[in-house]
Amino acid sequence: MKILGVDPGSRAAGWAVVDFAGAPVLVGAGVLRPPLTGTFAERLAFLHAALASVIAAERPDAAAVERVFSGVNPQSLISLGEARGVLTGYFPNALSQIRAASLMSGFALKVALHRYEMRPFARAAWWRVSLGNLSVLIREPRSPAEITMLNSQEEYRGGIGRALVDAWVDEVRSRGFEKCTVVTDTTVNWKFYENYGFERIRDIAVKTFDYALPGEDSRAFVYSLAIQQSER
Repeated sequence: MKILGVDPGSRAAGWAVVDFAGAPVLVGAGVLRPPLTGTFAERLAFLHAALASVIAAERPDAAAVERVFSGVNPQSLISLGEARGVLTGYFPNALSQIRAASLMSGFALKVALHRYEMRPFARAAWWRVSLGNLSVLIREPRSPAEITMLNSQEEYRGGIGRALVDAWVDEVRSRGFEKCTVVTDTTVNWKFYENYGFERIRDIAVKTFDYALPGEDSRAFVYSLAIQQSER
């Protein structure tokens, strides 16, 4: 599995891709530096395009972004916090699904065989989370494109989520796919997807956890959106 790590910044953003198929191997790394003569919005657009090129070239399986937790310069923290929302998605294929299944089964086996040092509480929580979401993994229909996370700052909501999904739909359409899916549950704003135009195709009982056992009974919903291709 290849993981992309990103160190965000408005003047320079670092990135690195590490392959964890065996012993960790550095695949590639670099720094994205937008022209400082441009506006803040132009620098963000440059970083977006540059990072998209890195992802297209390196094809990572997952990504991790450094979280800002402290800083000396308040203005720098404000700049790094300009993002008001985020959407992540991926385009699964047979190879990625097989790889993910093998990684999860291998991890589950190590947990079962007590190869990992886990306290009883952590082990119980892991098993309950896994079993609670197993039905979703089994019953979720395969999709060529899937939204894995959509979130926005509450005080700035009122169009950001729709704008992000619009951009995602454009990307899915550009790749020639005719639908995308998303899995959500009743602990979050699932109605957003229905208002956008997604169709609910699955309704599954699950357990959700917020750092507590035995968990909360809730419902998981699988939504699908038909995407019309532009006429050529």
